[in-house]
Amino acid sequence: MTSAAMDSPIVDDLAAEQAVLDELVSDLSEQQWATPTPAAGWKVHDQIAHLAFFDDVATASLTGQGDARFAELYAAISAGEPDFIRSPAGDRSGCEVLAWWRKARAAQESAFRRIEPTSQVLWGPNKMAAQSLCTARLMETWTHGLDCFMALGVAPMDNDRLRHVCHITYQAIPNALTQAGLSMPAPIDELVVEVVSPGGELWRFGREDAPNRIEGTAAEFARVGVRRMRLEDAASLQPTGPLAQVALPSLKAYL
Repeated sequence: MTSAAMDSPIVDDLAAEQAVLDELVSDLSEQQWATPTPAAGWKVHDQIAHLAFFDDVATASLTGQGDARFAELYAAISAGEPDFIRSPAGDRSGCEVLAWWRKARAAQESAFRRIEPTSQVLWGPNKMAAQSLCTARLMETWTHGLDCFMALGVAPMDNDRLRHVCHITYQAIPNALTQAGLSMPAPIDELVVEVVSPGGELWRFGREDAPNRIEGTAAEFARVGVRRMRLEDAASLQPTGPLAQVALPSLKAYL
């Protein structure tokens, strides 16, 4: 171990994103916890339970127990639609779900701060650097937070942590095209994404001189990337070049 992971700004940003969502739900009534969200069949307490469940899974992976934990998940999926997909909250109350999430994310944060950022850890069928998994957990927190904000009629406030979501959306483009059954017209290094941050800065992902380009706002790029905004509603996003034109409709930041 070194101090590199302990000082990682990504872990700090993950904790900050979780705190925003915690503040949104911390004083909800049980009736509000049961508010339907945009995810079919899921209520607010299911969104938070989903995060708690996979924060627990991430902790297992970060602490060397990923093989056993994912074997359990695959077995449950093979046996039929498991509870953690169908109804993540189960019969837990909103308060119980919140307590579970707070405990799960505290354990996850501790695990992230104790591991080398470049250590390879299991996530689903693949391995990824611990730092990348932290980015993925931030993306998931922000994504499911959007569902909760929408369900509760509260407008989310975008901030510079959105950069992590944009980054992982860009990095996931090859996998997103594979999942969509599409081929890459060119290597990913021939695509640059340039988006305007919530604060007005230009964020660039990829080579500045790449022949393919996606331009727009970070808010819309990130929301399209996590499938929380339809591309036709993202007026700012403009693709240039064949790779950009096939990548933009297929954006998907998660597995």
